[in-house]
Amino acid sequence: MKTGTHPEHNRIAQTVRGWFHLPFQSMGSVAERRRWGTYWNNARVYTSGFPPDKLEAFLVDLREYYHGQLSSIHLYIDDPGADAEMGPALQDAGWKAKAPELYLAHVGSVARPSEIQGLEIWPLHESNLCQFAATRLRAFSNSEEAADPYHIRDEISRRAQDLLGTGRGMLAKVHKEPAGIIWWHEETLDVWVKQLGTRIPFRRQGIARELLRQCIEDTYDRGFKSALARLSSNNVAEQQRCSPEPLPSSGISG
Repeated sequence: MKTGTHPEHNRIAQTVRGWFHLPFQSMGSVAERRRWGTYWNNARVYTSGFPPDKLEAFLVDLREYYHGQLSSIHLYIDDPGADAEMGPALQDAGWKAKAPELYLAHVGSVARPSEIQGLEIWPLHESNLCQFAATRLRAFSNSEEAADPYHIRDEISRRAQDLLGTGRGMLAKVHKEPAGIIWWHEETLDVWVKQLGTRIPFRRQGIARELLRQCIEDTYDRGFKSALARLSSNNVAEQQRCSPEPLPSSGISG
């Protein structure tokens, strides 16, 4: 993240770093700050970088921390310079490089609503959790096949638990048919959009854009200052090539 000219930029950048580089449990995960970075129980490690000659010590620490029980670990390096320096050493050690991830922030006025015939957007609550779960699973699997009942129950359980904390969501329907979802977490001043997706038959109609607009408008009305989202640079390229919507209609996940 580079220093920007927008007055909210540095605050937002510091907030985002804090989510990953400090112990942060409000989203249902456990994290521990260690010498080389922050280690999460979901096999994700976040670091600001360290010299390549310390790589072996880092790998030893990883094995000890995770007890050698994981088949893969995702390492995120929050510094382009450190990434360029550490990358070759990591690849020599057998790690595989993935596409860079970008953070998008929205601060300021909210766009006018789109006119989509038959579109209704409902806040997520206990009565529509099942529809939300089924819609999300279809959107993110890129399939209209009915989701496994076990996966639906698991999704409902997770969302219900998060709704007791900082998690919030919305369900979009078109002519009463569940079409898309948005899911976010609310922090002190910011909302973090973690999932945004539409089912295959409802894509390229502006539904994802309207879900995002509604989320931003509603949270700004309650005093939040910005909306943030994380996505792969591959998704950005695909988005620029295929669609005018601000985020991929097939979904983002964090």
